[in-house]
Amino acid sequence: MPRVALYCRVSTMEQHVEPQLHALRSYAGARGLIVAAEYVDHGVSGAKDRRPTLDRLLADCRKRKVDAVAVTKLDRLVGRCGTS
Repeated sequence: MPRVALYCRVSTMEQHVEPQLHALRSYAGARGLIVAAEYVDHGVSGAKDRRPTLDRLLADCRKRKVDAVAVTKLDRLVGRCGTS
């Protein structure tokens, strides 16, 4: 079965990632995907050059620890796509 990484980000510490995580877990479960890991950046703007958890996720992708990445919206990754 494919191993999927779930990535969530919220821009402020007052926001919550649980709605994103719930949707992604449901998505993975409905498709029989194995959730290999969950990566969460709290209080990190998408405009920042460095996002610690996203950096770790991308490193794990390069090491082929996961087969796919799931996000609720592509804007969670904007600013980093194609730059690593």
